[in-house]
Amino acid sequence: MVTLAKKHSLVLAIGVILYMSIGVGEVKGLTPVEVAVQTGVLSNYGDTMKAVPVYLTNIVGFDTIGGYLMTFNSSIPQMIDFRKTVGRSGSLSANFPTFVTAVEDDSLKLAGDYIKVVGIADQNSYILPGASALLFTLYLNIAADCELISDTNNAIIYIAPFISTVSDNHGNTIPLGTDADTLILIDGSVEVPGTLVLGDVNGSCRGIAGCSPSLGDAIHLVNYLFKGPANWPLCPPAAADVNCSGTQTLGDAIAIVNYIFKSIPFSGCL
Repeated sequence: MVTLAKKHSLVLAIGVILYMSIGVGEVKGLTPVEVAVQTGVLSNYGDTMKAVPVYLTNIVGFDTIGGYLMTFNSSIPQMIDFRKTVGRSGSLSANFPTFVTAVEDDSLKLAGDYIKVVGIADQNSYILPGASALLFTLYLNIAADCELISDTNNAIIYIAPFISTVSDNHGNTIPLGTDADTLILIDGSVEVPGTLVLGDVNGSCRGIAGCSPSLGDAIHLVNYLFKGPANWPLCPPAAADVNCSGTQTLGDAIAIVNYIFKSIPFSGCL
């Protein structure tokens, strides 16, 4: 996994030490602190800025919480890009004086296969025992790659253990575990339904059931056949074989035109 540059790690470490050394009295509790990603978030291929809430539960209270460092990745990195933008309006982190995010570097450093979120509170914004609410909101871009859009995929959104921590207001890390006075990390998931849309040669339907091919798909297929596949890829190739002959031919392009203008259903398939 790609790691943050050393300078980012140093800045974050110093910030945690300085802000969390202030301290107020804490209350030991009987239940663990939980950080949980929303499960079953529904999306579509090609969606951008898909919201995935992350919650913190400290109902009885381990301690007064002074900050956290959370690291997230996914089980299908080719499908999920974490946006650097993280929402915190109305959340437990809304008034944190320090709130920093970092993603795996791309050319603009706007999105990547993993994200780190650091929040550091002060005396006026500590998360007190009894809190159970939104911690912040992750935003994802869902890819629309041709290799994916025909399939239904369920991507696990992991909270990476050991490099994800929650600390009390003295800077003491709450240990991972399943017992009282511990931190429990609960992974979430994003489900993206897909289907093979016959005739959707250019992939504009993004695997969404009920979508229909257009004249642009027929033109795309003709260009694929006569101008070469390099500049006119089929997305996915099986979508262009509307008569299920096992290959893509001019007959498939004609069948798409007849489907659009004469409502003649595709034959030989389904």
